[in-house]
Amino acid sequence: YTLHKSMPNKIVLIIAKKSGKKIASALNIVSENSLHGRYWGALEYIPSLHFELCYYAGQEFSIENKTVVLVDDVLFTGRSIRAALNAIESFGRPKAVKLLILTDRRFSRELLIQPDYCGLQVDSRLNEKVIVNWKEINNNDSVYLINSND
Repeated sequence: YTLHKSMPNKIVLIIAKKSGKKIASALNIVSENSLHGRYWGALEYIPSLHFELCYYAGQEFSIENKTVVLVDDVLFTGRSIRAALNAIESFGRPKAVKLLILTDRRFSRELLIQPDYCGLQVDSRLNEKVIVNWKEINNNDSVYLINSND
Protein backbone atom coordinates (compact mmCIF):
# COMPACT_ATOMS: atom_id res chain seq x y z
CA TYR A 1 0.00 0.00 0.00
CA THR A 2 1.69 3.20 -1.09
CA LEU A 3 1.19 6.78 -0.03
CA HIS A 4 0.88 8.11 -3.59
CA LYS A 5 -2.17 5.85 -4.10
CA SER A 6 -3.91 6.85 -0.88
CA MET A 7 -3.06 10.57 -1.02
CA PRO A 8 -2.24 11.43 -4.66
CA ASN A 9 -3.04 15.14 -4.40
CA LYS A 10 -1.33 15.63 -1.04
CA ILE A 11 2.35 15.02 -1.89
CA VAL A 12 4.64 17.90 -2.86
CA LEU A 13 8.35 17.69 -3.66
CA ILE A 14 10.08 21.06 -3.27
CA ILE A 15 13.37 21.52 -5.10
CA ALA A 16 15.46 24.64 -4.54
CA LYS A 17 17.53 25.87 -7.49
CA LYS A 18 20.39 28.32 -7.73
CA SER A 19 21.43 29.50 -11.20
CA GLY A 20 19.36 26.68 -12.70
CA LYS A 21 21.17 23.98 -10.68
CA LYS A 22 19.18 21.88 -8.19
CA ILE A 23 20.74 22.38 -4.77
CA ALA A 24 18.22 21.22 -2.13
CA SER A 25 14.99 19.28 -1.67
CA ALA A 26 12.15 18.57 0.72
CA LEU A 27 9.26 16.10 0.54
CA ASN A 28 6.01 17.49 1.91
CA ILE A 29 2.43 16.48 2.64
CA VAL A 30 -0.26 19.13 2.08
CA SER A 31 -3.05 19.62 4.61
CA GLU A 32 -5.93 22.10 4.43
CA ASN A 33 -3.78 25.14 5.12
CA SER A 34 -0.21 23.99 5.77
CA LEU A 35 2.75 22.07 4.46
CA HIS A 36 4.38 19.32 6.55
CA GLY A 37 7.55 17.62 5.54
CA ARG A 38 11.14 16.57 5.70
CA TYR A 39 14.12 18.64 4.59
CA TRP A 40 16.70 16.36 2.97
CA GLY A 41 19.64 18.66 2.71
CA ALA A 42 21.46 20.96 0.37
CA LEU A 43 24.57 20.74 -1.75
CA GLU A 44 25.77 24.10 -0.47
CA TYR A 45 25.02 26.44 2.41
CA ILE A 46 22.25 28.93 1.70
CA PRO A 47 21.22 31.19 4.64
CA SER A 48 17.66 30.49 5.86
CA LEU A 49 17.14 27.60 3.45
CA HIS A 50 17.28 24.71 5.92
CA PHE A 51 13.90 24.38 7.65
CA GLU A 52 12.01 27.07 5.77
CA LEU A 53 11.46 24.51 3.01
CA CYS A 54 9.08 22.48 5.11
CA TYR A 55 8.81 22.85 8.87
CA TYR A 56 7.85 26.35 9.94
CA ALA A 57 4.55 26.70 8.06
CA GLY A 58 3.41 23.24 9.09
CA GLN A 59 3.78 23.85 12.81
CA GLU A 60 1.50 26.86 13.13
CA PHE A 61 -1.50 24.84 14.27
CA SER A 62 -2.36 21.92 16.49
CA ILE A 63 -2.17 18.35 15.21
CA GLU A 64 -4.84 17.29 17.72
CA ASN A 65 -6.98 14.43 16.29
CA LYS A 66 -5.21 14.56 12.90
CA THR A 67 -3.23 11.88 11.10
CA VAL A 68 0.48 12.75 10.96
CA VAL A 69 2.81 11.21 8.37
CA LEU A 70 6.50 11.21 9.34
CA VAL A 71 8.85 10.95 6.35
CA ASP A 72 12.47 9.80 6.40
CA ASP A 73 14.88 8.65 3.72
CA VAL A 74 16.52 5.77 5.66
CA LEU A 75 15.15 3.97 8.72
CA PHE A 76 18.05 2.47 10.66
CA THR A 77 17.94 2.32 14.48
CA GLY A 78 14.64 4.19 14.83
CA ARG A 79 16.13 6.89 17.05
CA SER A 80 15.39 9.81 14.68
CA ILE A 81 11.75 8.68 14.43
CA ARG A 82 11.58 8.42 18.23
CA ALA A 83 12.90 12.00 18.42
CA ALA A 84 10.26 13.14 15.91
CA LEU A 85 7.53 11.44 17.95
CA ASN A 86 8.74 13.26 21.05
CA ALA A 87 8.84 16.58 19.17
CA ILE A 88 5.29 16.39 17.85
CA GLU A 89 3.88 15.98 21.36
CA SER A 90 4.10 19.74 21.87
CA PHE A 91 1.71 20.29 18.94
CA GLY A 92 -1.12 18.15 20.30
CA ARG A 93 -2.11 14.50 20.37
CA PRO A 94 -2.60 13.15 16.83
CA LYS A 95 -5.31 10.66 15.95
CA ALA A 96 -2.66 8.49 14.26
CA VAL A 97 1.00 8.66 13.28
CA LYS A 98 2.08 6.98 10.04
CA LEU A 99 5.67 6.42 8.95
CA LEU A 100 6.82 6.72 5.34
CA ILE A 101 10.34 5.41 4.74
CA LEU A 102 12.12 5.42 1.42
CA THR A 103 14.74 2.84 2.50
CA ASP A 104 14.21 0.45 5.42
CA ARG A 105 17.39 -1.06 6.88
CA ARG A 106 15.89 -4.15 8.42
CA PHE A 107 17.56 -6.10 11.26
CA SER A 108 19.15 -3.04 12.86
CA ARG A 109 16.40 -1.57 15.04
CA GLU A 110 17.15 -0.43 18.55
CA LEU A 111 13.49 0.56 18.97
CA LEU A 112 10.30 -1.24 17.97
CA ILE A 113 9.42 1.06 15.07
CA GLN A 114 8.15 -0.22 11.72
CA PRO A 115 7.15 1.80 8.63
CA ASP A 116 3.57 1.97 7.35
CA TYR A 117 4.82 2.83 3.86
CA CYS A 118 8.18 1.68 2.49
CA GLY A 119 9.88 2.15 -0.85
CA LEU A 120 12.73 -0.35 -0.47
CA GLN A 121 13.87 -2.83 2.16
CA VAL A 122 17.55 -3.73 2.45
CA ASP A 123 19.16 -6.33 4.67
CA SER A 124 22.28 -4.71 6.07
CA ARG A 125 24.89 -5.31 8.72
CA LEU A 126 26.01 -2.76 11.29
CA ASN A 127 29.29 -2.20 9.42
CA GLU A 128 27.42 -1.22 6.25
CA LYS A 129 26.05 2.16 5.24
CA VAL A 130 23.11 3.08 3.00
CA ILE A 131 23.73 5.92 0.53
CA VAL A 132 20.66 7.48 -1.11
CA ASN A 133 21.12 9.54 -4.29
CA TRP A 134 18.44 11.76 -5.83
CA LYS A 135 18.18 12.42 -9.55
CA GLU A 136 17.54 16.09 -8.81
CA ILE A 137 20.79 16.37 -6.84
CA ASN A 138 23.10 13.52 -7.96
CA ASN A 139 21.83 13.05 -11.55
CA ASN A 140 20.45 9.59 -10.71
CA ASP A 141 18.04 7.90 -8.35
CA SER A 142 19.90 5.14 -6.57
CA VAL A 143 20.43 3.40 -3.26
CA TYR A 144 23.81 1.88 -2.44
CA LEU A 145 24.75 -0.43 0.37
CA ILE A 146 28.47 -0.03 1.07
CA ASN A 147 30.94 -1.19 3.67
CA SER A 148 31.37 1.73 6.11
CA ASN A 149 35.13 1.12 6.14
CA ASP A 150 35.32 2.13 2.44
